[in-house]
Amino acid sequence: MKKFIVIQADCNDADYLMEKSEITDQQIEEVIKPVIVALEKRKAAYEELDKIDSKRAWNELHHNWETSEYGDTPPQKMYEGELSEDQIDAFQEFVPWGEYGVHTIYRIEIVFEGETLFNL
Repeated sequence: MKKFIVIQADCNDADYLMEKSEITDQQIEEVIKPVIVALEKRKAAYEELDKIDSKRAWNELHHNWETSEYGDTPPQKMYEGELSEDQIDAFQEFVPWGEYGVHTIYRIEIVFEGETLFNL
């Protein structure tokens, strides 16, 4: 029985890309679950800062997976101490890629032969 990961990302101010790839249970446990935890922590930090200083929250925490030309803070720096280089590299293999990369992961869904098991 095959499992798939579906990732939706923003590549240019609401230009969404989606990528569907086959995934193993080991990859889900060792890569995807830790990435989801890190993304959720960043989202919570954004929401808390937004209550105090929305401009600062937007500038510092709005994007959650900057690649290529979309930011000054690559995932390696963004999630330093939370995710290993290997986890970031492994997750990046599943992330869709726009002309200039992506800046925000909006959805991660694990599908079991067409049936959604969980999603973010």
